[in-house]
Amino acid sequence: MDELKFKPEQLEKKLTEFNAHDKLYSTDIEKIRSLQEIYKEKTKNMSVLEKQTRLVRDNETKIEKMKDTIPELERFKIVLEHTQVMLREQFIESINNIMEDLWASIYPYKDYTGIQISVDEGDYILQLRNMDDIWMNVEGTVSGGERMTAVLVLRIAMSTILAPGMKMLLLDEPTHNLDRKAVEELAETLRTKVSDIVDQVFLITHDEAMEAAVTGKLYRLNRGENKEDVTEVIEV
Repeated sequence: MDELKFKPEQLEKKLTEFNAHDKLYSTDIEKIRSLQEIYKEKTKNMSVLEKQTRLVRDNETKIEKMKDTIPELERFKIVLEHTQVMLREQFIESINNIMEDLWASIYPYKDYTGIQISVDEGDYILQLRNMDDIWMNVEGTVSGGERMTAVLVLRIAMSTILAPGMKMLLLDEPTHNLDRKAVEELAETLRTKVSDIVDQVFLITHDEAMEAAVTGKLYRLNRGENKEDVTEVIEV
């Protein structure tokens, strides 16, 4: 020890320095581990961001392609709107032509000489032409019987266009809100006029006056006041 000139105080100093460096080393190791965890998390986030970036680029490509189709879609929209207008005009014209022919066959009087559907600001208006050649709105102008006849002609005309093979007419309580004279006129029209246009008419009503409209079979359904009573069907 003497030959080495060893000094205990130097050993203590070196041990102190070693312990200090060892502590710093341990601290640095913890920092490195913490940085490694942060690196892993950042790497994971980077992968997510790269995936999102690819999706964004794909969407940008799709958007650019869609932008190229916008002019075509605009042209298609214009063509479609023109087609809708043309089809509507043709449909209304066809209905009016059929109604004009039907009106002369169904309406028994000379008060109104024609019928049509007109279009006013997108609204469809059912009109009748009076003897002065003036078109009058059916709603709120003509009598109940004339209104019912006009609606009946409209229904037949629409059925003829939409279902040309259909030769049946179904009427459910057609006398609602009609006065007695209008009911009698409707019954007369159904009995003497409509049967020449359609093959078969089914009429459902509570109004006994409509029995005068029947040209074929008539069934009366009777039921008692109790809920459990069975409905009785009688052929008249």
